[in-house]
Amino acid sequence: MAEYIERGALMQFPIRRDHYDRKNGNKHFINGIESVLEYAENLPAADVAPVVHGRWIFTKRHLWYKDENGNIDEWRVDNGFHNGPECQICHTAFCEHCTPDWSTTECEIGHYYCSECAETSRDAHENYCPNCGAIMDGGDNNAAD
Repeated sequence: MAEYIERGALMQFPIRRDHYDRKNGNKHFINGIESVLEYAENLPAADVAPVVHGRWIFTKRHLWYKDENGNIDEWRVDNGFHNGPECQICHTAFCEHCTPDWSTTECEIGHYYCSECAETSRDAHENYCPNCGAIMDGGDNNAAD
């Protein structure tokens, strides 16, 4: 696994040509350190992001089909007078006229969602969230902590 360091922190290393003890220092050692620091100074930067840890959270809420605007598609089922939404998980459809409280009913199957971005998963077997890339190890700690 690759590890990354802050270039600025490395460049603060106290042994530089202009900082070493000339009376007691080993000139070859100091020159070697200086060469390593110059090499690191010229390395290309890596495009890295902090590691995010998340967990799959189980819910019995319906996952409604959405329309092109991202709103619940209340016309997903359209049988004349009977129209309403449909759940993507259990495929139960409700007539909004016959069941006015359709939004409060529970899904028979349920699903999981990412604690970081709310991306859904039917079985939560993924080790990484396919949307945000969070490591799904159940942890609440991020790399920055």
